[in-house]
Amino acid sequence: MLDVSKQFPNLQHCGKSLEPKPFLVPPTWNKADHHKVIDKVWRKAAVELTDAEYIFIIGYSIPETDAFFRLLFSLGTVGPSPLKRLWVFNIEGTGETERRFRSLVGPGAGSIFKYFPESFENSLSGVRNLFPKGRSWS
Repeated sequence: MLDVSKQFPNLQHCGKSLEPKPFLVPPTWNKADHHKVIDKVWRKAAVELTDAEYIFIIGYSIPETDAFFRLLFSLGTVGPSPLKRLWVFNIEGTGETERRFRSLVGPGAGSIFKYFPESFENSLSGVRNLFPKGRSWS
């Protein structure tokens, strides 16, 4: 079990402590109800995706109803830095999640895309093993 809320007092953003209130946005096509509350988060996510070389998606199944994620991902990953890795970790074992992600990234991403039917805990150790302390991200 991960108790993320215990970590909030230790985290800062722009030199300020974070407010210890997690916020989940449901995977629906219409995120307008949440837009005003997390507008800055969406913008920052798009910027970060544009500059990203490594993307790890853990525990997200990309449901058909979440058109917003598809749009954010599609627009955000068009940028100057070529994507080196896109790894998706999701314990779902039917193949549906992998199919949806492969459809999203297209056939050209075959060499950088990997799907792992793993639990959240195993996902973290897999990413950690890829980038041990002191090792370069390239």
